[in-house]
Amino acid sequence: MSNQTSRVGKEHILEIAEQLFTEQGYQAVSVRTIAEACGVTNAALYYYFASKEALFLEVIKQYAARLGARMRKMGERDGSFQERVTAMAQEYMKLMSNRRSLPYLLRHNGKSLNKEKVQGHFVEISTTVLSPIEEILQEAIEAGELRMIPEDYFGASIFLSMLHGVDRFRKMNCQESLTEKDVQLVVDLFWNGMKKTSSASNII
Repeated sequence: MSNQTSRVGKEHILEIAEQLFTEQGYQAVSVRTIAEACGVTNAALYYYFASKEALFLEVIKQYAARLGARMRKMGERDGSFQERVTAMAQEYMKLMSNRRSLPYLLRHNGKSLNKEKVQGHFVEISTTVLSPIEEILQEAIEAGELRMIPEDYFGASIFLSMLHGVDRFRKMNCQESLTEKDVQLVVDLFWNGMKKTSSASNII
């Protein structure tokens, strides 16, 4: 490894790349731009990342890991299962509503990526974000509060889809992102729909 590469590590490159991607967008940022911002050559950057696409995906993975960690921390608060999921959802939407967020960039730059090459990465990223909610839902199922869900991550996926659906509805009507009241309503609707009853203990 060259002296130049050893002075500028992988984490520093990821930090600078994330800043540039969020400020300018994936397509507008070149490898040269990132390398210059890091104070290294293109070759030094390629030592860590095979392509701009690989760098972008690693940035997204790290963002997802931070998001998942923050959601999990919110879910560790005292309270009922429903209250803990509400706290996680509030944190999730607060971060996701930012138009400069990396998930926003991923949605709007997805066509620029090779879908076949990155499919596995998308699964990993999705699982990282869904896991904190999935864990709480499984706890609630084991405690007998919610009905059994037939597939792993199915319940968490439905829940986040509900949040995003209402968020898109708000924006289509030229309104701001979801309010805390909106998030609470989505949680209540989901929870009441999944609540275990004497007449229906499982989803078939």
